[in-house]
Amino acid sequence: MVDSISFSPTTTQDYIVTADSANCQSSDIVTVFVNEPTFSTQSATALDSYIWSLNNQAYTQSGTYTATIPNAVGCDSVVTLNLTLNFTGITENAESQFSIAPNPASSKINVKSDVALIGSKFIIYDALGEEVKSGKITSIDTEVDLSNLNNGVYLFKIGAKQIGTFKIIKE
Repeated sequence: MVDSISFSPTTTQDYIVTADSANCQSSDIVTVFVNEPTFSTQSATALDSYIWSLNNQAYTQSGTYTATIPNAVGCDSVVTLNLTLNFTGITENAESQFSIAPNPASSKINVKSDVALIGSKFIIYDALGEEVKSGKITSIDTEVDLSNLNNGVYLFKIGAKQIGTFKIIKE
């Protein structure tokens, strides 16, 4: 402050403070510490999903994400995560003899099955285990519409005994 006028230093350094009262002048050196925000970047590659330990958030899509946390001096520390997810494809299951493609899918999947599964019921469950869609296998190539489902990871089960549990990723 100079003559009651405040100032905003931008760097940490020593400043000389001078006071003048009744023709008596006094001065002192004061070190002003300027605490600054920090920025950093992390990169990660994972299979199907990723839990970022910085914020315990689970991610199911590749992308760039940020988190803001306090740094050592109490200012904001912005951390950027560059995330690449690789997804497992669902291929033929020898026991149940069916396959699902594409996976990940945006709006529809195609269930290719052998003749023995025609007429079998399928159920799709969300991550909480709630049934979100069901239907029947109507032919060796049955198309299943996923457009009404939110993006995320789902479990697909098929047949009277609900043989096999397969992960489907809706993007």
